[in-house]
Amino acid sequence: MEPKACCPQDTYLWLLLIVVLVQVYKNVMEWLSPADQSEIHEAAVPRHEAGTGQWFLSSSAYQSWKTDPGASLWLYGDGMISKAPSLDCCPS
Repeated sequence: MEPKACCPQDTYLWLLLIVVLVQVYKNVMEWLSPADQSEIHEAAVPRHEAGTGQWFLSSSAYQSWKTDPGASLWLYGDGMISKAPSLDCCPS
């Protein structure tokens, strides 16, 4: 049995599939790319309230992390943490 020649409709479908897959790949890569922290920071600065996070900056855990260059500090919390205005840990 001899293989059939590819008809124009098959070629169109393959090209369409490739275009869709390339777009899906681009969307996934954009979703996985890191967020632009400068935009997030700029949006948070005007909403900052004086004294926000002072309890954390005064904590012994933060102070010992800050003074030990090799230390790690694990922060965790519920989903509302990301809704807080801004933690002024690096005043300018």
